[in-house]
Amino acid sequence: ERPSLSDGNRTVTRVCSTAGVHFDARSRQYKAIVLIHTLIQGVAVILDLFSLEGKTALVVGGGRGIGAALAHAMAEAGADVAVADLDLATAEETSGHLVSLGVRSLALNVDVTNGAQVDEMVKKVVGEWGQLDVAVNSAGISIQSAAEKMTEDVWDKVVNVNLKGIYTCTRAEGEAMLSRGSGSIVNVASISGQ
Repeated sequence: ERPSLSDGNRTVTRVCSTAGVHFDARSRQYKAIVLIHTLIQGVAVILDLFSLEGKTALVVGGGRGIGAALAHAMAEAGADVAVADLDLATAEETSGHLVSLGVRSLALNVDVTNGAQVDEMVKKVVGEWGQLDVAVNSAGISIQSAAEKMTEDVWDKVVNVNLKGIYTCTRAEGEAMLSRGSGSIVNVASISGQ
């Protein structure tokens, strides 16, 4: 149900009366309190629409940057979140922050260019929590180089992480989700990958 200013007005009047606080309903302070209350109620309604309570999520490339921000957002929405990254230390750090938000979290080490490691990562999440509801693939790199100076090895590394990595992750995650009949996969790209 969408909050309205009149609902906010009734609630604020009731709370103030119960607390023995009296405001002139025409005062700026009272109107500000009603507005703030209504905005907070609106945010609560919006958050309910995006609730991930009871869901499990996997964020690949979740140790830092965009992936870490998405992992935090999903934890704040109530999901248990597995954080996978090539750098296990950053995955553990992000995972620790998520646990402090009151959700379960796993830190996993994975090289997205290695299909066997990706398969094992997904198996660990499903083995630990019984399901995988949401997967976010945000692992990516950007190596700044003029095309004429870029070596073939550097080109191959970028393509393997940014393209093959999406393939290996989506394949393994999709397989786990198809066996349950549901799930969502989000593939993230950025011009600012590191």
